[in-house]
Amino acid sequence: MNTRFFATSLLLGATLLAAQACSEDATTAPENELTELQPDCLECMRTLAECTSTAKNEEQFVGCRDLFQTCEDKMHLGPDECGRPSNKQACELCRDRLESCPDGSKPCEVGFSVCKTFLMTRDQDACTTQPEEVLGDCDTCVETLASCSFGGGEKSVCEASFYSCRNANQVTPASCPGPSVEDTCEACATQHTKCLATTADGCDEGWAACVAGLATEGVCGDGPGVGGSGGGTGGGDPGPLCPHEACETGAAMDASCDSCIAGVCAIDDYCCTTEYDDYCVAEAATVADCACGPIDTCVHDVCSAGELLEDSCNDCAATVCGADGYCCNTEWDSLCVEHAVDLCDETCG
Repeated sequence: MNTRFFATSLLLGATLLAAQACSEDATTAPENELTELQPDCLECMRTLAECTSTAKNEEQFVGCRDLFQTCEDKMHLGPDECGRPSNKQACELCRDRLESCPDGSKPCEVGFSVCKTFLMTRDQDACTTQPEEVLGDCDTCVETLASCSFGGGEKSVCEASFYSCRNANQVTPASCPGPSVEDTCEACATQHTKCLATTADGCDEGWAACVAGLATEGVCGDGPGVGGSGGGTGGGDPGPLCPHEACETGAAMDASCDSCIAGVCAIDDYCCTTEYDDYCVAEAATVADCACGPIDTCVHDVCSAGELLEDSCNDCAATVCGADGYCCNTEWDSLCVEHAVDLCDETCG
């Protein structure tokens, strides 16, 4: 059998399935964020969600977080095995609790709202009982086309994947006739950036194949990057897809900006879909390509209750977390703020 044809056929099949999956996802719930958790950790998180759903105030929620900590200790779970639930995990926990709630619709809905309020630090409005229908757009299909070409697919096969993606996502030919040369160069650059972020081999070869298959030779510049710019790092001059430095807050970035932003968005897609906030800056500090340098990486001030803080984000956080590990394992609550005042001589008004 012709091995190139066989490989191409497999690529087409996988691409068509992926395109169709976009359509199927429109009528089914997204993959549950809890499936990868250890059973013991999941049990503790569900205990936290159940308690939180009935909390009447902050004081009662502090009791719920203590219950969660006790469960972790009983299960011999550390922060690496079972830290505080992420926003997406918290949403699923609250949803699961709602679905199994025996008290009737009204109390259960109230509990769902309370659960989100205490457990989620942002995006609470996006956590609904019925996830909104999500379809891909023209950019989705251009990305499918570029991914196929980047992987060495034949031009006709990749074009077929583009048309199939449009149909699966109900995108009309009039609104998405096909990528322009500029779109093609940008899409190939995005694939190259994603490839680099995974430290895979053959990224430059994939770039060359993508450009050769979808664009005219030379129009994308001399090397990978939008317009042949060759990309850059978070410390360079922001381009059209990089409205500001990686170590600064601002508008949402684009993963195809450079390898730094690709790394940040792989950690937290909120930074590339909604807003590049303090959390994103802190995450950028953990990505070597961003070269943010030694900065205070706390996602919020030690005088403010909120998201848990890393004990390495500044000296005060390290001191507080040495005294109360909950502040860096689960949440930086009002008790942690009091610790900052007592132990760090912080003036918290």
